[in-house]
Amino acid sequence: MRCAISCAGALVLAACGRVGFEEREPDARAPAFCAALGTPALFCEDFEDGSFGNFAGMNSDLGAVAIVPAAAHASHFGLEASTQMLASGDNATAELQATLATPITSARFAFDLDIATAGTSDLAIGSIDMDDGMQMHIVEYVYRLAPGTSYIEDVVKPNGGSSSFNSYPFESATPATWHRVEIDFTTGTGASCTVLTDGTQVLATPLVGTTGGAPQLDLGAQFVQGPAAGWAVDLDNVVVDAP
Repeated sequence: MRCAISCAGALVLAACGRVGFEEREPDARAPAFCAALGTPALFCEDFEDGSFGNFAGMNSDLGAVAIVPAAAHASHFGLEASTQMLASGDNATAELQATLATPITSARFAFDLDIATAGTSDLAIGSIDMDDGMQMHIVEYVYRLAPGTSYIEDVVKPNGGSSSFNSYPFESATPATWHRVEIDFTTGTGASCTVLTDGTQVLATPLVGTTGGAPQLDLGAQFVQGPAAGWAVDLDNVVVDAP
């Protein structure tokens, strides 16, 4: 599911606050998510200044990203990521990227998600990519429209070697409504991953990949392989912490 696609980047910086992993009920113009939280997180972005904020990079090919009010979850702004209709052999990406300062061996990765337009093929939405200097280990959230199942993709790529892929399925979130998604994982001996949708655990599994390392966060319509109908996803209130 992973593919390296590069494009001109956008660089915008802003401040952030801390973590909330609980399900958020819709309300009218809630306080800015990051500002309303207490202890600082490794990463937090709620897009409330109308920019990419703490995301310092952008990749787009046969897709687009935008910070718009229509993509917000009970707030002012959110991230809209979309891909075009794809022919066989085409690949699309429309994602934001952030390099996190602290190497990690475990993480909690949470975001608000609305599948606004359900396309076809599988859609990679968010990942933590960890580089320990010897290999890259990627934990990635991939959405597949029901009756198919979504899955965590566990990718290991040794430096100079070929990638290996392991997938762990779980029930797909309903499209056209907001959900709170939380992905918790550990590395090392006994590496594991759990996924919660709206506070309900939908996956608990060991991971084949066991390494941590310097992390990069990717979020949006990360990768779609053609042939595929177009996707549009709204994302908001993104948090990464290393408990």
